[in-house]
Amino acid sequence: MSLSQFLIPLCRSKVALAAGLFKREYRDHRLEWMIKSGGLEVVQAGLEHDNIRFTGVFA
Repeated sequence: MSLSQFLIPLCRSKVALAAGLFKREYRDHRLEWMIKSGGLEVVQAGLEHDNIRFTGVFA
């Protein structure tokens, strides 16, 4: 796979995410790691733009 073949779908994914066509999913362990390592701003921005979601609670 060439670099251009890789970058085109990547750019489309970025556009689709920005347009709210799909949401990133964060599981509890990843969310905990992001916040501990200084990624709180990323989570807050995702909540503001409504483009992230969290896994449900398992019974």
